[in-house]
Amino acid sequence: MSTEKTSKMRIFKKIFFVLLILDIIGLILLGIAMFPTFKTISGYGSFMLVVACIMIAILVIIMLLEILFKAFLIRTTSPTFSWDSPRKGYKRAAKFLIVFNILAAIIGLLSLGGEGATVFNQARIYLNMIVSALEVVTAIFYLIAAKKKTESCKTSN
Repeated sequence: MSTEKTSKMRIFKKIFFVLLILDIIGLILLGIAMFPTFKTISGYGSFMLVVACIMIAILVIIMLLEILFKAFLIRTTSPTFSWDSPRKGYKRAAKFLIVFNILAAIIGLLSLGGEGATVFNQARIYLNMIVSALEVVTAIFYLIAAKKKTESCKTSN
C-alpha cells in the first residue's frame, strides 16, 4: 500500500513538473508578446499605458504564484516529505491553483472568437483552456491523495 501511494505521488510529481514547464514557457511567451503591445498602447496615451501595465502586472504576479505553488507541490511529492506536519500549506496551494485555473478557463472561454480571430490564436486559447482544466483535475486528485496520505500517517502513529 505504501509503494502504491508513493507511485501516485511520483505521477503527481511528473505531471506538476510538466505543468510547471508549460507555465514557465507561457511566462516567457507573455514577455515576448508584450513588447509590441507596449509600443502600440503608448500611442494611445499615458492613461492607457498605466492601465495596461497594471493588468499585465496582475497577470504576471498570478503566473509567478502558479509557478511557486507548483514548485511547492512538487516538493511535497518527494518521498522525504513529512506528512505528519501540522502545516497544511500544500492544501492551500492546491486550492489556489484550482481557483486560478478555473478563472483562467472562464476568461479563455470568454475571449474565444470575435472579429479578426486567427486560427493560430484560437488554437492557442483552446490549448490554454485544456491545460487549465488539466491543472484543475490534477490539483483535485492531488488533494484527495494528500488527504489519504495524511489520514494514513495519523492512523499509523
